[in-house]
Amino acid sequence: MFPFVLFLFTFGIYLGVRGFAPDILGLEKFMDFGFIRSYMENSGFPTLDPWWAGEKINYYTFGHFLAGRLLWLTRIPSGIGYNVVLALVFGLSCGLVYLITEKLIGKTKKTFKLILSCLSGVFLVMIGGNSHALWYLIKNKGLANYWYADQTRFIPNTIHEFPSYSFVVSDLHAHVLSLPMVLAFILLMAFYIQGKRKNLITGLLGVVMGMLLMTNTWDFLVYGILLATTSGVLLVAKKRSLLELLIRGIIIAVIATVVSAPWWWSFRSISSGVRLVTNDLRSPAWQLLTLWGGHITIALIGMALNIGKKGIKNVLVFGLTITAIILIALPEFIYFKDIYPNHQRANTMFKFTYQAFIMLGIVGGWTAFQITQIKKIYRRVGATLVLVGLIGVFGIFPVKAYPNFYGEFKDFKGLDGLSWVKEKYPDDWKIIEYLDSNKDGKNMIEAIGDSYTEYNFISAFSGVPTVVGWRVHEWLWRGTYDAVSKREQEAKDFYETNSEARRMEIIERYNLGWVVIGARERKQFKINDSGLSKVTARVLNSGVEELWKVR
Repeated sequence: MFPFVLFLFTFGIYLGVRGFAPDILGLEKFMDFGFIRSYMENSGFPTLDPWWAGEKINYYTFGHFLAGRLLWLTRIPSGIGYNVVLALVFGLSCGLVYLITEKLIGKTKKTFKLILSCLSGVFLVMIGGNSHALWYLIKNKGLANYWYADQTRFIPNTIHEFPSYSFVVSDLHAHVLSLPMVLAFILLMAFYIQGKRKNLITGLLGVVMGMLLMTNTWDFLVYGILLATTSGVLLVAKKRSLLELLIRGIIIAVIATVVSAPWWWSFRSISSGVRLVTNDLRSPAWQLLTLWGGHITIALIGMALNIGKKGIKNVLVFGLTITAIILIALPEFIYFKDIYPNHQRANTMFKFTYQAFIMLGIVGGWTAFQITQIKKIYRRVGATLVLVGLIGVFGIFPVKAYPNFYGEFKDFKGLDGLSWVKEKYPDDWKIIEYLDSNKDGKNMIEAIGDSYTEYNFISAFSGVPTVVGWRVHEWLWRGTYDAVSKREQEAKDFYETNSEARRMEIIERYNLGWVVIGARERKQFKINDSGLSKVTARVLNSGVEELWKVR
């Protein structure tokens, strides 16, 4: 009952927080909203790419599919629905962390200590930051001018985010949408180790693993490592036979493959393989300790309390701790190559350490309860002071980040994430509304934007795909800039050419039905108005922005 109450409470609180900065604006929100909107408009999985007309999304978007279907079923307006989904993910994740911690602790009559420990786990995973703030506090003798985002970009040319940061900046990205799934996987692992209903739990692990593969492909690898590590602990502890572990591992892999088949059948890898990290790219040990030293300290206390005279008390806690340390260490030795030349291991560190943070936080909740069970009072007091002190350090992040991002909670704006468009770009909003009301299965063409800019929101927000959207994002997803460059040239030709035949060729190739001509287009192209008027007719003139329809 308490986890359900916690879910409702955290869902409501976070939804209220979003009301102070609900805008679907900044970072990758255009992309995330565009994916969700596309799933609301189209059937099939994967669905059509809103920024690559005529082809499907080449990215892991099962979480966006679930969000889109949920909003379609409930008929919640998409601008509000974006924030509702964020709050739903936050609330579900808080409830699941509580359930996992409760399951790891096991049955006890010490209800108050149980609740407090489980809430500690929720704080460590979902609300707190890392131990970077302690380093800053010592170095600068205070927190003046402390910028919360530094916790995620401390090691040069890398990314090391964590859930609380995700919910501050509020991108509905793949690693956020997968949170309830990875937590469900960990919860199922607790039942798997318990040994009851083995076949059912094995099957469910396979299903969730398949969902992870489609939602955030990195998590398939991460939780495959957790499964392997925990299986190794079970084998060493002589609690499972090697044959049984192998058979169940194969069953999980087969089920995951079948479940994810609709996605991987059409997916083309956006990675160019695994590379070794050179010495000049490796992180100094002190930087790693600055970020994760606090969590590792709590986990080591837990490990010490987890090993008794009869061996390991909790196999999953042991597996989570070892896996987390492996995930923190791996980006110092290997990385998955993508298109970014100066940030080679950024994405690898991001995806691995994000999950390591979650695992260590869960272990921290379990450790909190074990500390209360220490018999020698001086050890119990010492461990408690370390735990409380570190939780205080981790609490600096939300205290600094949330008020900063949400305007000190002074101006409640409501939950419509699209209201900013109506206020800042009223003419563009009229085009979005017109397209939304007059869809005919045709695609559109508009100016092409760089990533993270205020370009291509008309296609993302209207649900009508454009020829090409954010350049670098499509470059990443398509694996080569040649494909992007070709579409860029065709967009230029469409707006500028004197050849009606060339323009018609582009219209037919991309099934174009709508043309945006506004400030961004006139800045990017030398618009051939007379040429365009031969094949299109203006249907909306809202000032600077115009919408034309192909005849």
